[in-house]
Formats: sequence, structure tokens, C-alpha cells
Amino acid sequence: MIIGKRAWITVTFLLAAHVAYVGAGPTGMVWQVLGGSAWLLSLAWLRPQFGVTREPSGDGLARPLEAGTDRPAAMEREPAIAARLEQFERRREQRDRLLEHCRPATADEYDAWLRGYRKRGGRVTHYRDWPMHHHYYVMLSDPGWIPKLYGANSVEVIVPRGVMSPAALSGGTGHSQFFFMDGFKVVGGGVESFTDARGA
Repeated sequence: MIIGKRAWITVTFLLAAHVAYVGAGPTGMVWQVLGGSAWLLSLAWLRPQFGVTREPSGDGLARPLEAGTDRPAAMEREPAIAARLEQFERRREQRDRLLEHCRPATADEYDAWLRGYRKRGGRVTHYRDWPMHHHYYVMLSDPGWIPKLYGANSVEVIVPRGVMSPAALSGGTGHSQFFFMDGFKVVGGGVESFTDARGA
């Protein structure tokens, strides 16, 4: 991509302002202000140079378009964005329904599971140097159905004996993990230890 004269003028001015700021001592603040102003102005100056326009948005937010992207194509992406947001909200609702059958876990409760797991030969995959985070829960009753949750919606659940069978997770758990006190098994991925739950 060839940078136009407008871009070169802006870049040159910013570099000159930076050099002056480094050696200007008490007057450096003046150059800092000038440099910041030039940067803000460059946002408007460089928009035509790099083909940046504003994408129409139903939520009132402006989104940059890639160079050469036409407006109709950008508008066609709106349904896809809305579909992803709807999917995220649906999974969050599923998470909330699952957590109706749970309560927050303590570090001692997870440590008890971890001790049993390590005693039977289980391997810790991640040693953390911070306390156990708040995504750990204890299941109080069988929810009847386990949703596949991903990313920020995923959870770590300790399952006491007799509450739910590992067979209930045969359909997958997404990014969530379930720690069964019955046999000290884990379903759904790796095992962490924390500064307050080492399982030692």
C-alpha cells in the first residue's frame, strides 16, 4: 500500500514532536499536547488514505470498515453479529439455570476433591500462583440436563456422591469441568491447583 503525502506529513510531524519532547525539558509538555492534537487530526486526515469509512450500526456505534469494503456487504454482516449475540445470551441463560442447582464452592471443598484425585494418581495440569477463583461451584441437586458452555459462560462444578452420575455428561461439557467426589474423577479437561487448594 502506498502511503500518500497526507500520511507522511502527519508521521513526520509526530516524530518531530517526539524528538523535541525528549530533549525539551520543562517545555516538553507543550510538544506532548501538540503531538496528541496532531494524532487526533490524523484520524480524520488518514481516513480517505486507508479507505476507512463508518459502518451503519443498529446500536448507534460506528465500526471501521476494511479498505475496499462496500456498505451493502457490511450491512449484510449485521444479522451474523446479532445471531452471535443471541447465542451468547442463550448460553448465559442456560448457565444461570444450571447454577440454580449449585452454590459457590470453597477452597477447602475443592482441596478435598483434589487430595483424593492426587491420591489415586491423578495429575495436576495447571499450577496457579493465585487463590481459587469464583467460577467453582458445588452441585446441590441434579439439574436433569447439562448445557455445553464455552468461554466466560463455562463453570467448574464439584459433584458430591449421589447427586449426579458421570453418564449424564456423555453429550459433552463444552469448556466446563465437573469434579466427582465419587471416585475423584474429572470430566471436561485439565485440573488446576491454587495457592489455597494444592491437594497436598
